[in-house]
Amino acid sequence: MRRIADGVFYGMTSAERMFSGWSGLCATVLLGLLLLSPASAGEIRITNDSLEHMDVGISGALVSYITRAPEEELLQIFNLTDNRTSTIRSYSIPPSGGRTAESLCISGDRIAWVLYGNNTGSICLYNITTRRETLVASTAQHPDNLQLDGDWLIWNECQNRMYWIYDPVHGAVEVFDMVCSLYGCNLTTQTNVLVTNMTGFDGEADLDRGRVVFRARPNSSHDLYLHNLASGGLMQITNDSADQYCPAISGDYLVWEENPSTGRAVFLYHIPNGELSPVTDNVTDSDIEGDLVVWLRHLPGDTALYACSISTGGMMRITPRGAHLTGEYALSDDYVVWRDWRSGENGSMNHQIRAAPLPAKGLPRGLADENNSTRSNSIPHKFTAVPAMRTLAGQPVGSVKEL
Repeated sequence: MRRIADGVFYGMTSAERMFSGWSGLCATVLLGLLLLSPASAGEIRITNDSLEHMDVGISGALVSYITRAPEEELLQIFNLTDNRTSTIRSYSIPPSGGRTAESLCISGDRIAWVLYGNNTGSICLYNITTRRETLVASTAQHPDNLQLDGDWLIWNECQNRMYWIYDPVHGAVEVFDMVCSLYGCNLTTQTNVLVTNMTGFDGEADLDRGRVVFRARPNSSHDLYLHNLASGGLMQITNDSADQYCPAISGDYLVWEENPSTGRAVFLYHIPNGELSPVTDNVTDSDIEGDLVVWLRHLPGDTALYACSISTGGMMRITPRGAHLTGEYALSDDYVVWRDWRSGENGSMNHQIRAAPLPAKGLPRGLADENNSTRSNSIPHKFTAVPAMRTLAGQPVGSVKEL
């Protein structure tokens, strides 16, 4: 699940300089993408009713989501293997009509969520196999953006800060801003750790295999940092005038977005050798899972997910024609699942949950059409042959320290 913050473009960035060398080729590729039909094995209906569904996640073949019924919220799991739905928990909706449970996530046979009540947010963990529920943490702050991967759980805690500044024209002015911290918990040792409270951390973070990538703004622009939860090591990944957005991690690769003149662009970064490659531009809500870099593209009357293979450079659409994505989606090795705005069983418009199988590792080079054949104008493998590729050697953070 991604939440994209608005960015500011600061002149000629390194991303813009990199894109300038192949903008003509990129435009040709993007035009081809717009004209293609989806190469999808079909859509899987997980929900199809008159209720609202949200907070979608996936692990293996298990899809987790929250269903909001007239008087209660249901924490549910759908098994893509046997097409069965099970309800894990149900909570009564308060008289105010607000959310009771939020930020549901899943990994393996465990799910986690935030339960609100009595002005506190409780982080709950449930084992699907043993049916045992435990309390991870309870705080008066607003925990959000839970992410669960293996033995690690991370979350944000944010609070509004109010202070006064003096303006020569208007006098004293009341100013509000948001202060966020990122926390983690080792579920085996039951140890909570502070990941970061660095200046300018705004909640954008991603977890994979005990490592967290997050963005912060200790100086004039947002930069990316990589934190090892087990060792506590911190590495600064970017350090330039460009703002980075939407960081994500999978294995030894990071992806993020920047704002060159061609529109918000996706970049792929290899952690061990520091190589950075452009993927495509004019996108939002990018992510990475294994061999696939995935992003959302808004077309006239159609919003779709596209994927590019790291191993081959092949690119294709992975959601069926007619899908109406809202920007909330999740990936596993074999499936993509998303929140979709469309008509339910009674004709009313609601947010439903849909899924589709992901293509096998190593998409064919070129633009795949609906028959999985490739066009003659195949895409050069940008990940190994990019003009003006820049190298960002990840070094341990020195002058930038935790506050």
